[in-house]
Amino acid sequence: MRQGGLSILLPTYNDVCVSTVRKLSTAMESLPFDHEVIVADDASSDLRVKEANRSITHLPACTYIERKENTGRAAIRNFLARQAHYAWLLFIDADMEIADTSNFILSYMESKGDIVYGGYHIAPGKDVLPGNLRLRYELSREGTHSAAMRRRYPNADFHTSNFLIRRDIMLSHPLDERFRQYGFEDVAYGKSLLLAGYTINHEDIPTEFTRFESNREFVEKTETSLQTLHAFKDDLKGVSRLYATAERISRLHADFLFRSLYNLLGRSWRRRLIADHPSLRLFSLYKLCYFIHLRRAH
Repeated sequence: MRQGGLSILLPTYNDVCVSTVRKLSTAMESLPFDHEVIVADDASSDLRVKEANRSITHLPACTYIERKENTGRAAIRNFLARQAHYAWLLFIDADMEIADTSNFILSYMESKGDIVYGGYHIAPGKDVLPGNLRLRYELSREGTHSAAMRRRYPNADFHTSNFLIRRDIMLSHPLDERFRQYGFEDVAYGKSLLLAGYTINHEDIPTEFTRFESNREFVEKTETSLQTLHAFKDDLKGVSRLYATAERISRLHADFLFRSLYNLLGRSWRRRLIADHPSLRLFSLYKLCYFIHLRRAH
């Protein structure tokens, strides 16, 4: 069992997470170590969400903090690390769910390593939304989510949605706060930890996807993440398969073919992706062409 207590930290933006925090608070009461739960709202734009989450302050050992300015996905996690009081930090995204809260926490506290990523999976029964692009995409990748698969590239296959880290490591090696928009802050963090000499341990301690944005929202988020990839291409070189593919295409002097495809068909493809029956193959092609188009546009 890890010593020094546990701080469970939830960054949130426009997500009501009262139910998850209540379950965490209840589960922690029966566990034999010091603990706390801290939720930090990164200046949500939805006032109803903030009003709902304020009830968190009434739960045992729970703190709710509202930030006045949106600082981004990296900075809000660094802020939470500084607010924490205990030796171990467990980060959980506010839009994720936990099937068995007590076993979830104990599994992390009994795991090995200074940094542990537990993974995620699709909540049972969510495959009844066949037209949802995010769900179809996540289901297509479920075979890569096991700890055994993730351990092949431990620092590259890492997400900040569900991980444990020693507080002193997080404070001395914070996330890169230049990453303000959606996407790749976790990939960059995995790389920076590797350069600092830390290898991430992977376990099967998953959180669950239960909420899926609309096809339009998912395509927009994907486009934003590709803009981030382009903006930080020097930092992310070697850790993005799509970036590596674009580089190979560039070395073959075939960029113009993909840019031409995007200019000719990009809008049509996008309309098909946000419609009711999106294609995952088209989604992959759209991402590649969109990214290659960005490389020329900038």
